[in-house]
Amino acid sequence: MAVFKRYQGKRIGPEDPNWSKAKWWMEFSLRGHYVLQSVTGARTKAHAERAENSIKEDIYNGRYNKATVTAKFSDFVDTQYLPWAKTNKLSWKDDKRRCEVLKNFFRNQPMREINPLMVERFKSSLVGKETYRGTARAGATVNRYLALLSKIFAIAYDNGFVDSNPCHRVREEREGGKRERYLTFDEEAKLMKVLNDDLQHLRSAVIVSIGAGLRKSELVRLEAAHINFGDVPKFYPVNG
Repeated sequence: MAVFKRYQGKRIGPEDPNWSKAKWWMEFSLRGHYVLQSVTGARTKAHAERAENSIKEDIYNGRYNKATVTAKFSDFVDTQYLPWAKTNKLSWKDDKRRCEVLKNFFRNQPMREINPLMVERFKSSLVGKETYRGTARAGATVNRYLALLSKIFAIAYDNGFVDSNPCHRVREEREGGKRERYLTFDEEAKLMKVLNDDLQHLRSAVIVSIGAGLRKSELVRLEAAHINFGDVPKFYPVNG
């Protein structure tokens, strides 16, 4: 038997604190078929083993068709990717908004049937189109959608839902020159002058932000223990 539990992409044992939250999976090779998939609805090891035996029986009898157990795109995004993003990404709300565009295009297409040509058509549907602001969609924005689509397929691949990532063969759009923006000394001095009275509480945060070059998401996660006044570098994980 080759059934096991998996949590957030990792195989775990009964001693793991997330054992009760994890899902049962099966993995085996038989008569040229490699099977790696979750066992939907299995609550116990016995349930998972019965599902595994059923698939093996189908393989022996020539009834097994991998395409019949493939995930559908919109279903996978809603049930697998977005819950993962909510747990692991600070920008998950941006992903949720962009996923609506992806789902509107790919709908419930079987993920194993989505190929590089379909991804190219999706890219073409975005390039140069007018946004809600009335401007043409920039190449950088198109690339954000492609990166999100690629991440969705990467997670699907890691968890056995697909055999490859079709986005790897699709070129990104050309982006315009990136604009560097920072405060000059004069601008910084003007900013500090207005950080008084009702805005006084922002002064320390702004000083740290300017001096460290932190993003907003990093700044709001900063803790007192992260400030290092010594000569030895220290590193702290941000967003995992």
